[in-house]
Amino acid sequence: MTSGSHLGLTTYAAIPVRHVTASVESSGKLDAHAVLASLRAKMGRSDLAEAGKTLPIPGKEGLFSTDPGNTKGDFVGYLGVHVVTADFAYGCVSNKTGKSVPAYGTVTTWYRPIQGEFKCGIDMKLNDAAREAHSLLCGEKASQGE
Repeated sequence: MTSGSHLGLTTYAAIPVRHVTASVESSGKLDAHAVLASLRAKMGRSDLAEAGKTLPIPGKEGLFSTDPGNTKGDFVGYLGVHVVTADFAYGCVSNKTGKSVPAYGTVTTWYRPIQGEFKCGIDMKLNDAAREAHSLLCGEKASQGE
Protein backbone atom coordinates (compact mmCIF):
# COMPACT_ATOMS: atom_id res chain seq x y z
CA MET A 1 0.00 0.00 0.00
CA THR A 2 1.42 3.38 -0.96
CA SER A 3 0.26 6.84 -0.13
CA GLY A 4 1.21 10.30 -1.23
CA SER A 5 3.08 11.73 -4.20
CA HIS A 6 4.27 10.06 -7.38
CA LEU A 7 6.51 7.11 -6.52
CA GLY A 8 7.13 5.86 -10.05
CA LEU A 9 7.24 2.17 -10.84
CA THR A 10 6.85 0.27 -7.57
CA THR A 11 7.25 -3.49 -7.08
CA TYR A 12 5.06 -5.30 -4.57
CA ALA A 13 5.35 -8.74 -3.00
CA ALA A 14 2.04 -10.47 -2.42
CA ILE A 15 0.97 -10.70 1.24
CA PRO A 16 -0.67 -14.11 1.73
CA VAL A 17 -4.30 -14.16 2.84
CA ARG A 18 -4.50 -17.95 2.75
CA HIS A 19 -2.30 -20.86 1.79
CA VAL A 20 -3.41 -23.39 -0.82
CA THR A 21 -1.53 -26.43 -2.11
CA ALA A 22 -2.68 -28.05 -5.32
CA SER A 23 -3.34 -31.68 -4.46
CA VAL A 24 -5.07 -34.92 -5.35
CA GLU A 25 -6.45 -36.99 -2.46
CA SER A 26 -8.07 -40.33 -3.19
CA SER A 27 -9.19 -43.60 -1.65
CA GLY A 28 -6.78 -45.50 -3.92
CA LYS A 29 -3.32 -44.99 -5.37
CA LEU A 30 -3.67 -42.73 -8.43
CA ASP A 31 -1.27 -40.74 -10.59
CA ALA A 32 -1.92 -37.11 -9.61
CA HIS A 33 -0.63 -35.88 -12.97
CA ALA A 34 -3.17 -38.10 -14.80
CA VAL A 35 -6.03 -36.91 -12.57
CA LEU A 36 -5.14 -33.27 -13.28
CA ALA A 37 -4.77 -34.02 -17.01
CA SER A 38 -8.31 -35.41 -16.99
CA LEU A 39 -9.63 -32.33 -15.16
CA ARG A 40 -7.79 -30.06 -17.63
CA ALA A 41 -9.49 -31.88 -20.52
CA LYS A 42 -12.95 -31.71 -18.88
CA MET A 43 -12.59 -27.98 -18.10
CA GLY A 44 -10.88 -27.11 -21.37
CA ARG A 45 -8.06 -25.41 -19.40
CA SER A 46 -4.37 -26.08 -19.86
CA ASP A 47 -3.28 -23.72 -17.07
CA LEU A 48 -4.33 -25.66 -13.94
CA ALA A 49 -1.60 -25.80 -11.28
CA GLU A 50 0.18 -29.14 -10.87
CA ALA A 51 -0.16 -31.11 -7.63
CA GLY A 52 2.35 -29.84 -5.08
CA LYS A 53 2.39 -26.21 -6.30
CA THR A 54 1.65 -23.87 -3.40
CA LEU A 55 0.20 -20.44 -2.79
CA PRO A 56 1.36 -17.90 -1.95
CA ILE A 57 3.21 -17.87 -5.25
CA PRO A 58 6.92 -17.64 -4.38
CA GLY A 59 9.65 -15.71 -6.16
CA LYS A 60 9.17 -13.60 -9.24
CA GLU A 61 5.69 -15.02 -9.95
CA GLY A 62 4.49 -13.51 -6.66
CA LEU A 63 5.75 -10.01 -7.48
CA PHE A 64 4.15 -7.36 -9.63
CA SER A 65 4.94 -3.76 -10.50
CA THR A 66 2.70 -0.78 -11.04
CA ASP A 67 2.87 2.99 -11.32
CA PRO A 68 -0.03 4.79 -9.58
CA GLY A 69 0.89 8.05 -11.31
CA ASN A 70 0.35 11.38 -9.57
CA THR A 71 -2.86 10.28 -7.87
CA LYS A 72 -2.72 10.70 -4.10
CA GLY A 73 -4.26 8.23 -1.68
CA ASP A 74 -3.94 4.72 -0.35
CA PHE A 75 -3.48 2.13 -3.06
CA VAL A 76 -3.70 -1.62 -2.79
CA GLY A 77 -2.08 -4.00 -5.23
CA TYR A 78 -3.49 -7.52 -5.20
CA LEU A 79 -2.74 -10.92 -6.65
CA GLY A 80 -5.23 -13.77 -6.63
CA VAL A 81 -6.20 -16.98 -8.39
CA HIS A 82 -9.35 -18.91 -9.22
CA VAL A 83 -9.38 -21.98 -6.92
CA VAL A 84 -10.96 -25.18 -8.25
CA THR A 85 -12.06 -28.02 -5.97
CA ALA A 86 -13.65 -31.06 -7.59
CA ASP A 87 -14.74 -34.48 -6.36
CA PHE A 88 -14.17 -37.42 -8.68
CA ALA A 89 -14.67 -41.15 -9.10
CA TYR A 90 -12.13 -43.16 -11.08
CA GLY A 91 -12.79 -46.55 -12.67
CA CYS A 92 -11.04 -49.27 -10.71
CA VAL A 93 -7.85 -49.59 -8.70
CA SER A 94 -6.49 -52.56 -6.79
CA ASN A 95 -7.05 -52.50 -3.05
CA LYS A 96 -4.83 -54.19 -0.44
CA THR A 97 -6.37 -57.59 -1.13
CA GLY A 98 -5.86 -57.27 -4.90
CA LYS A 99 -9.56 -56.75 -5.59
CA SER A 100 -10.52 -53.99 -8.07
CA VAL A 101 -12.61 -51.23 -6.48
CA PRO A 102 -13.60 -47.71 -7.56
CA ALA A 103 -11.40 -44.87 -6.31
CA TYR A 104 -13.00 -41.69 -5.03
CA GLY A 105 -11.24 -38.44 -4.32
CA THR A 106 -10.92 -34.68 -4.39
CA VAL A 107 -8.63 -32.51 -6.47
CA THR A 108 -7.72 -28.95 -5.49
CA THR A 109 -5.95 -26.69 -7.95
CA TRP A 110 -6.15 -23.18 -9.39
CA TYR A 111 -5.73 -21.22 -12.59
CA ARG A 112 -5.05 -17.78 -14.02
CA PRO A 113 -3.43 -15.45 -11.56
CA ILE A 114 -5.41 -12.21 -11.34
CA GLN A 115 -3.71 -9.03 -10.29
CA GLY A 116 -4.48 -5.38 -10.18
CA GLU A 117 -4.52 -2.22 -8.18
CA PHE A 118 -7.20 0.03 -6.75
CA LYS A 119 -7.46 3.11 -4.59
CA CYS A 120 -9.10 2.75 -1.17
CA GLY A 121 -12.33 4.65 -0.70
CA ILE A 122 -13.32 4.72 -4.37
CA ASP A 123 -16.71 3.14 -5.07
CA MET A 124 -16.03 0.69 -7.90
CA LYS A 125 -16.92 -2.83 -8.86
CA LEU A 126 -14.16 -5.21 -7.78
CA ASN A 127 -13.53 -8.89 -8.49
CA ASP A 128 -13.50 -11.32 -5.55
CA ALA A 129 -9.73 -11.05 -4.95
CA ALA A 130 -9.78 -7.25 -5.00
CA ARG A 131 -12.89 -7.09 -2.79
CA GLU A 132 -11.19 -9.29 -0.17
CA ALA A 133 -8.03 -7.16 -0.29
CA HIS A 134 -10.17 -4.01 0.00
CA SER A 135 -11.95 -5.39 3.07
CA LEU A 136 -8.68 -6.42 4.75
CA LEU A 137 -6.62 -3.32 3.97
CA CYS A 138 -9.04 -0.43 3.50
CA GLY A 139 -11.50 -1.29 6.25
CA GLU A 140 -14.53 -0.50 4.15
CA LYS A 141 -17.05 -2.65 2.35
CA ALA A 142 -16.35 -2.80 -1.39
CA SER A 143 -18.93 -2.96 -4.15
CA GLN A 144 -20.05 -6.35 -5.39
CA GLY A 145 -18.13 -8.12 -8.15
CA GLU A 146 -17.76 -7.54 -11.84
